Amino acid sequence: KSEIPFILRGGLSGTPAAGKTTVGAKLAERYPRSVNFSIDTIRNFVKGGYLPPWHDSDEKGQMILATEISMDMIRRYTAKGFVVIIDNVLDD
Repeated sequence: KSEIPFILRGGLSGTPAAGKTTVGAKLAERYPRSVNFSIDTIRNFVKGGYLPPWHDSDEKGQMILATEISMDMIRRYTAKGFVVIIDNVLDD
């Protein structure tokens, strides 16, 4: 069984337009089996009733749902031996 790189435990975070997606894509190129995505990609699947993160709340739950879906994707890809690199804006 191969060792899972540290990046799987960290992810990429930063302010909007800081270069998270670019860095993630470049980093993913360094591994023979890798997946790179942004939690924003999952959030943007919502069309009717979409809420930007600053208007979302725990009650409305779009960010929570996107995070749960992302965690499921991470588990599934890592179980098949992929390095998973995600990016997201985390705030306090």
